[in-house]
Amino acid sequence: MSPPPDVGAERLLEVRDVTRVFASLIAVANVSLDVVAGSATGLVGPNGSGKTTLINVISGVYRPSGGTVRLRGRDVTGTASHRLCRLGLNRTFQIPHPLGDLTVADNIAVVRPRRGATPRFDADPLEFVGLAAAAPVLASRLTSGEQKLLDLARALASGPDVLLVDELGAGLSARELEHVASLLVRLKDAGLGLLVVEHLMDFLEQIVDDVLVMDAGAEIFRGTLRGAVSDPRVIDVYLGGAP
Repeated sequence: MSPPPDVGAERLLEVRDVTRVFASLIAVANVSLDVVAGSATGLVGPNGSGKTTLINVISGVYRPSGGTVRLRGRDVTGTASHRLCRLGLNRTFQIPHPLGDLTVADNIAVVRPRRGATPRFDADPLEFVGLAAAAPVLASRLTSGEQKLLDLARALASGPDVLLVDELGAGLSARELEHVASLLVRLKDAGLGLLVVEHLMDFLEQIVDDVLVMDAGAEIFRGTLRGAVSDPRVIDVYLGGAP
C-alpha cells in the first residue's frame, strides 16, 4: 500500500511496492515509502527484517525483484549506485570503508560533486562533521567513530538531495551520538530528505519525523516513533514483548 500524500511536501524519493527475492527468500515484500525535503524517516526493525536490503535496493546495490523507485519524479529503478550519486541520492554504510592509504582530505577530493545542481547543503563537508583538523591524517589512522564521520562527509561531498543513513549511530559513544544527531538535524533543516536506519530509539527520537517498522521483509507499522514504541506488534517483534 502506498503512503498517503503529504500535502505541500516536495517529494524527493518515492518507493512503491518494492520487493527483493534471493532464491526462495523474500527479503523485502511490497514496501512503499516517501522521503520529502526537510524531513527524516526512520527505518526500524529487528536484525534480518530487511532494512539494509531495502536500502541496498534504493541505492542501486541490488536490483529490485518488483516495484519502482523514483527520484524527484524520475524512474531510477535498478539504476547503478554511481549514477544515483550523480542524480542526487547518496548513502552511508553500517561499516565504513575509507580509502585508508589516502589522507582524510584526499578521501573527499576524489568525490565528484554533482554538476548543474545547487546543493541543498553547501558547507565544507570536513568542517561540517568536525574533521577539518584531521585533513592531513591517513584515513586508516582514524578511530571507528571518526571513520563514520568521514563516511558521512564523503556522502555529502557529492551534493545529495536524498541521504540514506545506515546505522550511523552504531558503536558510537553518547557524546558522539549527540554530535551525529545534531548533524542530521542540520541536514534536514537545510532541505535534504533523510532515510535513517537505526536501532537506537533515543537517537532516532532526536531526528526523525516518522518511522516505518519492518519485520520479515514487510511493513508492520507506519507512523510516529511514539506510536511505534507503544504498538503491540512492534513491541512483540522488536522491543522484546511484555516484561
